[in-house]
Amino acid sequence: MSTTFDITTINFEKRKPSRAVIMRTIGVYLEAGVKAFELHWGENCIDVYFDPRVNKWFGHGWIKEIGGDSIADELNSMYNEAKKFVKDHFIFVNVK
Repeated sequence: MSTTFDITTINFEKRKPSRAVIMRTIGVYLEAGVKAFELHWGENCIDVYFDPRVNKWFGHGWIKEIGGDSIADELNSMYNEAKKFVKDHFIFVNVK
């Protein structure tokens, strides 16, 4: 797990969360600037974190059929699309 960022623990206590619920929950925390998560449902756990040294998300663990690696892959895909959008649509100039 990441030692660069504070880890936010999210407990899904009632029903098994769907992939959509997990991604929406992560999205809320991402907007608040969180970069490291522990997602718990009973004995099942997923760890997902961003490593700024390589600008990439990593994940491991499982909640039923939902894997941390697939969540990290989806976050990396969104991150890369956002970087491409900024590169394609904005021109940054240095002002001295």
